[in-house]
Amino acid sequence: SLKRFIVGLVTKPYDERMLAELDRMGRIHTPKGGRTSINVELIHMQALLAFLQDALIAALFAYKNSAEEGSSKFDVEGTVRAFCKILAVQNQFISRWYEDPASRVNASPRLPALPVLPVLAVTGALTAGLTYLAMFK
Repeated sequence: SLKRFIVGLVTKPYDERMLAELDRMGRIHTPKGGRTSINVELIHMQALLAFLQDALIAALFAYKNSAEEGSSKFDVEGTVRAFCKILAVQNQFISRWYEDPASRVNASPRLPALPVLPVLAVTGALTAGLTYLAMFK
């Protein structure tokens, strides 16, 4: 579910398993994922990510502007920037399943090289703490 996906973004470690999960999110919505009964067009996947990004940003600013304990110290700018980076990476993992593999230079079925892991680990850590409390308490 979408809620489980969002909770996972702020609770799971950013490691190879997370990269595989981000990749799976793109794969399962196309016939390339092995189920021809599901074929969500790329424009709809990207529209969902845009909607999700907007909803997350609105929730983060609502928390920041609330009178709730800890909200005045909440780094809304850093958290919004971190979420936007995570969603941009998710968009890339989704988009790759809609590409024609023959059009890729040096096409490889493997996940991207692992230097992205430290970036995702830091970004994931930035989103976790108060964001989880603000959105899912």
